[in-house]
Amino acid sequence: MRTYLFSDVDGVINCETKDDDRWLDEWGWGQGHGSAEALVTNWSGEVRTMPLRWSPFLIFRLNRLASIHDVQPIWLTTWCELASERLPQITGLDCSDWPVLGKREYDEWWDGEWWKLTALRNWYDETTHDHGDEFRFIWIDDQLRRRGCLLWTASLPEGQVLTINPVSRFGISPEEMDQIERFAQ
Repeated sequence: MRTYLFSDVDGVINCETKDDDRWLDEWGWGQGHGSAEALVTNWSGEVRTMPLRWSPFLIFRLNRLASIHDVQPIWLTTWCELASERLPQITGLDCSDWPVLGKREYDEWWDGEWWKLTALRNWYDETTHDHGDEFRFIWIDDQLRRRGCLLWTASLPEGQVLTINPVSRFGISPEEMDQIERFAQ
């Protein structure tokens, strides 16, 4: 069965910690960390320097997961196409061909909903129309507690969706990555 993996960048892959280097060991990734600064232009055209911190072992596991034939990763992030353009060269994440379900089509709030929820609901309706319920998806975002997200995903058929809400300052934990891998198999 086809599994779609929707992922944000900041607070998911890019840890938003300002602490010292112990954070990876404390969170359970170990194996050191990667850090860099990237010059990015966000969806509104603003150019800024973005600090990046990531776990190389998380990148390894995401690359392995994305290589599975029935898994289709899709960006759901304000980084839009920049995620596919910048993250491969900076972090080693093999994501240059990941499509974007993008911010450009939605305002921050669309009919009172967060743009990511609106975008994903529209994608879900179109995919259900085209493929019935012969798919499932994973939604990883550090802000899934926003209005309506958990209510909507709870209303979907059992076993069709896995939501992962990482702690922003650490990103995806090893235990959360275990859940993601089990669900995608």
